[in-house]
Amino acid sequence: MKRTDKLLAAMPENTAALLHNESNIFYLSGYTGEGLLLVAPGINAVITDFRYVEQAHIQSPEWELAQWSTDADYPALAAKLARAENAREVLVETDCLTYDAWQGFARAMEGVKLSAMGGIPEKLREVKDEAELESIRRAAAIASDAFVNLLPRIHAGMTEKKRATASAAALMAN
Repeated sequence: MKRTDKLLAAMPENTAALLHNESNIFYLSGYTGEGLLLVAPGINAVITDFRYVEQAHIQSPEWELAQWSTDADYPALAAKLARAENAREVLVETDCLTYDAWQGFARAMEGVKLSAMGGIPEKLREVKDEAELESIRRAAAIASDAFVNLLPRIHAGMTEKKRATASAAALMAN
């Protein structure tokens, strides 16, 4: 099951999710640029500005791209997309959204209920899928190999700075 499907399954019907947290954006879409995501049953969209359009296409090729401009800012685009999906409610990450931003989204989404997401993406991220487990295994192996290679080079009188430089070099070598 795709991560977005798991997110949608954890939400009420006719609800969209608006994600601002960079970790959750990456987890769901693979996108690392600036912007936000809108996830609803009929759409997965990256909302960003012109500086990140190419990056969004490369990192999230299966996602729709909505580019904001002076005519349609983040809240207006998010509202347009949510309405197009007939969302009655939009869940937002209140732990990383300012009050002013909340007010902006509330104005743009008049008639659509805004609610706190309540950590749904974080709960999904607690259970690792096979791809994540393999990445963790690879990272652990790299760190272990680097440490084994570093041990013979550490000696009494070595400064922390030199040890840190040697550690970084050992990691890069692996």
